[in-house]
Parts: sequence; structure tokens; C-alpha cells
Amino acid sequence: MKDNRKILRMSQLYIRVFGSPEIIHGEQVLSFSSRKEKALLLYLAVEGGRHLRKELLRIFWPDLDSKRGHTVLRGAIMRLRKGLDRTHMPEEQAHLIVERSSLELALTSNVVFDLHPLAAAWQLIQDRPSMLALWTREAHQEVSKLFDQALRSYQGIFLADFSLRDAPLFDEWTRMQSQQWHVRMMHICERAVRWQEMAGDTEHAIRIAGQWLALDHLQ
Repeated sequence: MKDNRKILRMSQLYIRVFGSPEIIHGEQVLSFSSRKEKALLLYLAVEGGRHLRKELLRIFWPDLDSKRGHTVLRGAIMRLRKGLDRTHMPEEQAHLIVERSSLELALTSNVVFDLHPLAAAWQLIQDRPSMLALWTREAHQEVSKLFDQALRSYQGIFLADFSLRDAPLFDEWTRMQSQQWHVRMMHICERAVRWQEMAGDTEHAIRIAGQWLALDHLQ
């Protein structure tokens, strides 16, 4: 059992985008040869899915011609794969899925991503409003846990103080994501306060309200 836990820790990928961005793989903070390579990995994580190389070039290397851009991107991919493979278990699927014309970050069960709890709480608000309109004892634990996980995950604004001087499309994307998740987090706090009030847990509601007020000063 002890050996299995060690394998799990070594293979997990931790991604933080709220507050100062950080990527940890196998208990080791990943270092990058450039901010752009770190930005590329963060972008793939947030957006999810498969991305055409030509689109990534447009976002991250807009000043380079196609030939030079593809060469630079290949080098970045090679270094990212090397960094991720250092603590990768031989039998595991690679986190970075590289194809001839596209690139994808596999967000498997071994990826711990601080955006996921917020996305789950926001999805609950959007998809199941009737569940939140009427408190029930059966739903209390499930919903409270989901809201609390989202609140713990939001450690600051999206990609705080992280930008690329020569990639304006990436910086614009960062600003839009920051504004979007800040607004969503405000709504999550509001619903979480109301939920605890319905449950009669005034102390918990006050604690969340304090965090809600603090968010106003972040953006």
C-alpha cells in the first residue's frame, strides 16, 4: 500500500491558475526555459481539448513566419515533454498528447487542477438551480462540500501578475479569463452564503461572506 501511494504522488500533475501560477509534477515544481512554455501548458490545461499547432502559433508566436514558428513550437514541445517525463511512470499515458498538427494536455484522474472545483460549483448553479432553491438535509453535505472546495481553490485572481510581452492574444485571453472567473466566484460565494443560511449554519455563512467581501478587492 505504501509503494502504491508513492507511485500516485510521483505521477500526479498539480496545476494552479488562481493566484501565482504553478505546475508541480511528482512533488517537484516544474521549471521552464521560458515563460512562454509555461503559458502554453497553462493555456492547454484551461482550454482543454485538442489545439491545432497553427492556432497556437497565432496566439503565442504571432511575429514569426510559419516555418520559423513551427520550429520554435517543436522545440517548446520537446522541452515540455522532457520536463513532464522526468517523474512519469513507464506504464502511464503521457500527459502531453502530441500529434503532427495538434497538441493536447490530457486532464486524467492523475491531474489535480484548482480550476476544476470552481467549474463544478459554477456548473451546479447553472444546471441545478431548483436544487439550490430548497435546502434539504440529503443535499446539504454534497453541496456544501462542492462550494467549500471552490472557495479553497480560489487563492487569487487568474494567473496573477503573469503575462507575455510579445503575445497580445494570450494576454487578452488572460484578462478575459480573469474577469470571467472573478464574476463566477462572486456568484458562487453568494449562493454558498444563501445555502448555509438555509441550513441554519450562521457561522459558516458569515465566514463565506467574509471571503466574498475580500474578493471585491482582488479584481
